[in-house]
Amino acid sequence: MFTKDTADLESCQGDCLTNWPVFSADRLIVADGLDAADFGVHVRADGTKQVTYRGWPLYYFVKDKPGDRLGEGIGGVWFLIKQPFYSIAIGTDGKLGNYLTDSQGRTLYYYDMDTPGTSVCDGTCLANWPAFHADAATAPAGLNPDDFGEITRADGTKQTTFKGYPLYYFIKDEGRGDLYGQGVGNVWYAIDPAKFDGTTAAKGRKGSTS
Repeated sequence: MFTKDTADLESCQGDCLTNWPVFSADRLIVADGLDAADFGVHVRADGTKQVTYRGWPLYYFVKDKPGDRLGEGIGGVWFLIKQPFYSIAIGTDGKLGNYLTDSQGRTLYYYDMDTPGTSVCDGTCLANWPAFHADAATAPAGLNPDDFGEITRADGTKQTTFKGYPLYYFIKDEGRGDLYGQGVGNVWYAIDPAKFDGTTAAKGRKGSTS
């Protein structure tokens, strides 16, 4: 999977396709334990039919021989499709760089007023920024599984955390690659997992309210 495909399913072009040929199959027969409904086909602009898994276009890596996994983690944007599949994935934006998403490529945000282990987003806030929860946090190579956890909210529901901070969706993000919540109220942000070091609230500085 190619993380830049969050925004554009055909973001791999030219030399990229030379190094990462698309996977296509006229008739797809899946092994026991896989759900055929997870697979689909994306027809590229040149007419090539590319198999998808849970919406992610699939590729080979030109340097792989059978059994090799040399493409894993290259550039921080190429990752193996694994089973069980990632409950948390990575998207890539031309301006923001890498950011956390759910398994379908929907953006995950943090609230700059939260502190570790605590969500202060309730009521109307929570209606606009629904809590994200995954029963098990499975993530691509390069992300530390120990960075993910969960909290129990006041209503008893669970919410997944990253480095202790609750993760949210934005209600106006309708599909993969949407980033409409980025910067809203100067307190809502997508998370670059390599750079995120906590919220201003946790660092004792005053933040804006939304």
